[in-house]
Amino acid sequence: MSFEKILRSIFLLIFCGSIGTTKKGIGPAYSGKASRSGLRVHHLFNHETFSEKFRKIVEGRFKRYGQFEYDTEGEIIRYKVRLMTDLVLA
Repeated sequence: MSFEKILRSIFLLIFCGSIGTTKKGIGPAYSGKASRSGLRVHHLFNHETFSEKFRKIVEGRFKRYGQFEYDTEGEIIRYKVRLMTDLVLA
């Protein structure tokens, strides 16, 4: 499950009032964009910057919502592998 979907599920559990959701994780993703704290596409092209920023975002969500099960390092590797695969296939 993606990081945004996990956050959306936690948000709905905490606030218990669903106003309707697509369950695709767009709310947390857009909130990161609006607050200028999220990742941008250009971060994917510099693995060190991406990894550092992604870890910082996950830690911030842990502080806000409490600890939840999530494989941060595994997700970073998946992004790296996917980017490399997409670049090779392009």
